[in-house]
Amino acid sequence: MSNVTPQGRAAINNMMQGLQRDQGIAPNRVTNIAPRTAQTIEERVMQSNAFLALVNNTPVREVKGDILAFGVPGNITKRTRTANADGTLRRPTDPTDLVQRQYECHEVEQDSVITWDKIDAWAHLPNFYERFRQQVLFAQARDRLKVMWHGQRTEPHSADPELRDINEGFFQFMINELPENVLGLNPDGSVSAVKIGEGGDFPNLDALVYHLRYELLHKLFRNRTGLRVLIGDELIVRENTSLLGAATIHQATERAATGLLLNSRSFGRTDVVESDEFPMRGVFLSELPNLSRYWQESSYRRKVAEDDHLHKGVVDFTFVREDYVVEAAEGCACVHPDAIQLKNAEGEWVGAADVWKMP
Repeated sequence: MSNVTPQGRAAINNMMQGLQRDQGIAPNRVTNIAPRTAQTIEERVMQSNAFLALVNNTPVREVKGDILAFGVPGNITKRTRTANADGTLRRPTDPTDLVQRQYECHEVEQDSVITWDKIDAWAHLPNFYERFRQQVLFAQARDRLKVMWHGQRTEPHSADPELRDINEGFFQFMINELPENVLGLNPDGSVSAVKIGEGGDFPNLDALVYHLRYELLHKLFRNRTGLRVLIGDELIVRENTSLLGAATIHQATERAATGLLLNSRSFGRTDVVESDEFPMRGVFLSELPNLSRYWQESSYRRKVAEDDHLHKGVVDFTFVREDYVVEAAEGCACVHPDAIQLKNAEGEWVGAADVWKMP
């Protein structure tokens, strides 16, 4: 089938045998992966990235259905005069108040190839395929983060390098489901400027995050100890640069105080958490277990095959249906990434260079 070296051929055979033994994948055939095995594969991807490991990775049976989300509960505490002659009974209240929001899993292809040339070069390494798979896991995790934070719609044929047309991510979920919790988003869908800095709407990130937490979140969620805020790199750098520029740090005590502020990693009484691929001017506030990736367990399919025509190597085709949801939208608030404006060197308010919204 190929001009791969004997050592390379032996490595390919070992790889194929391992995949068939561990995952039930028959060479050159599309295989529907068993749910338990698919769960293991999925967890490997999620655990390969520090932020992905903090959010939910939930298998679902149906391609479309209701989100398992609890809304704002009603009161369950009351008194009932059960001795009344009219036969008054105690009436329990359902505190869950399930919110009628739906998920819909869309197909995602994550295909990779390892060429015969690389197989020949690496075949002498006993764990060469595991090294290659680690690189594939890294790429899969990075792409999930791109969709999670930049996804805005689903197109039959994706072409955007930021993967904004693969699926709707967390920002878009909030825009669709609870736009009043998206600062800078107007009722007609247009975006208004949110200016951060001296003379703007908020003097600093502390004031902005405080506003999101105590003005936009439902009061039930405002004091949750698990609340975290994600803030784009450009905003963090601007805030720290401003702090250093404003401080007189000639004395040791002033240098120490400034250092503590720079390393506090907290704004508006909320600890900061970081994620790769987060928008440069994004601000997103939520408990992390409130964020979920749903994937349809019966949709997981793989095909590992040799291709001697187009790719000239071993191709791994992977297919799954997935969706990204905020389970309790009332416990989340964010700023539209296109809304934030900062002052440039000339003192003019300007928007983000990497425009988030697709044309």
